[in-house]
Amino acid sequence: MRILVVDDNEAAAKTIGWAVEAFGYEMQLAHDGLEAIKLATTFRPHVMLLDITMPGMNGYEVCRQLRQKAALQHTVFVAQTGWGSEHQRLLKEAGFRHHLLKPISIEVLQDLLSSIAETVED
Repeated sequence: MRILVVDDNEAAAKTIGWAVEAFGYEMQLAHDGLEAIKLATTFRPHVMLLDITMPGMNGYEVCRQLRQKAALQHTVFVAQTGWGSEHQRLLKEAGFRHHLLKPISIEVLQDLLSSIAETVED
């Protein structure tokens, strides 16, 4: 399974990326919205772990734009935020299927990715 980790905090992105690789998945990193869009178009991830609060283009806009691309219609978008349930409506409207609250629990991440992997078709 291909996973794109997007976070403007490079240390956080690397940490999540290492965990994703340790779980046995292929991983790429992006650190801003434009880089995420460009990389997603070529990498075609099954899952995007996408930070919401980034300078320039935020995660909501990245998700909205990528949901328009036919090649990414089956991509599962997972929001990574420090915000709680008060933002669930906005996340759903943008096209996110899951929400992970920062700091992300490695066990919760592994469980989520395992459940998504069971449904992925390449």
